[in-house]
Amino acid sequence: LGRDKEIAELWRKLDSGSVLFTAERRVGKTCVLRKMSEKPPTGSVVVLCYVEKARHPGELVRTLHDVAAKQAVLSKKANWLTGFGLMLEKLAGAKIADWSVPSLQSAWKGLLEMLVEDMVAGVGDRIVVVFDELPHMLNNIIMDGHPSLAAELLDTLRELRHRYQAGGRFRLVLAGSIGLHL
Repeated sequence: LGRDKEIAELWRKLDSGSVLFTAERRVGKTCVLRKMSEKPPTGSVVVLCYVEKARHPGELVRTLHDVAAKQAVLSKKANWLTGFGLMLEKLAGAKIADWSVPSLQSAWKGLLEMLVEDMVAGVGDRIVVVFDELPHMLNNIIMDGHPSLAAELLDTLRELRHRYQAGGRFRLVLAGSIGLHL
């Protein structure tokens, strides 16, 4: 119930930068994020992605693409290109003539960069991308034996944040109940 005060505070913080939003489980983080996405202030679009079950950055890209496409914040070109890239994932490893079809596991970074670039260019408003339970996803990646991949995802998100934060048109909310410091 309510949470208007907390939501207003988050919007104020997003005016000056991206936000790390962590707290213990069952205190209402996801409820706050859902309310923010349902009623953003004029001039803001929220793309809320639940990534707790993801075990690879490619799954984060798939979720971002699916949510952004559903909300119609992607250009037709980016929607098609990303959809094509995701479709290639099903063919990954296959050979067509002398060309090996790449997997999303190897192409995730380029697809993520393209999605963010397209959202920032195509949406005249501020785009706020929310990754709920990102720390849990990072833990999944680490527990699967890929700590350098988890670090690469964080580095990529940091680079995108720095590249597109000018003018306040792109913000990230990284949310979860397991602190990133763990």
